[in-house]
Amino acid sequence: MSKRPSRRSKPAPPDAVAQLRAAIARAEAGGMTRYAIAKAVGVDHSQIRRVAEGLTVPRLDTAERIAAAIGCRVSIEPAG
Repeated sequence: MSKRPSRRSKPAPPDAVAQLRAAIARAEAGGMTRYAIAKAVGVDHSQIRRVAEGLTVPRLDTAERIAAAIGCRVSIEPAG
């Protein structure tokens, strides 16, 4: 029996996570709370805390939703 490929999104790359963490920090410095970010994203605030503190790497689709909630976007650039 063959395994079906997973439809789950892959985790965001580590450098993208660092950029997302910095963007969350800027949003917080601008007055947005982690609770407000979580509510806009549709996740528990503890998930935003774990991402912001570097304790977890979000799936790419979650990273995109977090970025959108704080006025940013995720983009992919060619290497080199």
